[in-house]
Amino acid sequence: MSLDIVGYWRLVEVRGFDTDGHPVAEHRYGPEPTGILHVTGTRMQAALGDGRATLPPGTTRFWIAYAGPCSFDGQRFVTQVEAASDPSWIGSEQPRAVRAEGDRLVLTPPLRPFRDTMQRLDLVWERIG
Repeated sequence: MSLDIVGYWRLVEVRGFDTDGHPVAEHRYGPEPTGILHVTGTRMQAALGDGRATLPPGTTRFWIAYAGPCSFDGQRFVTQVEAASDPSWIGSEQPRAVRAEGDRLVLTPPLRPFRDTMQRLDLVWERIG
């Protein structure tokens, strides 16, 4: 059975791991991640980040929104970014490994730095439409 990613999704959890696969206590999305993802057959748009109403002093809120044409081969979801809140993403390719956990969708971007360490994140999405 193939995974159907077309639809509207709500970010429900972000899990962080170090390069050895061990869980990490902190990641860029904070303890209350929030986000929305809309995928059609050929395009996507997403907005996600740290959803806390207030942040501790000295903390910078992580937030990203991006959109563009996309493709999905059953294991890899790739967006060609046409618009983004971070200008450095425009024109980039944003690949995500994809898997299902029950009825939830897990998207895993490439390793990214956070506070002087590289992290792998699993973004867990719940279908809302």
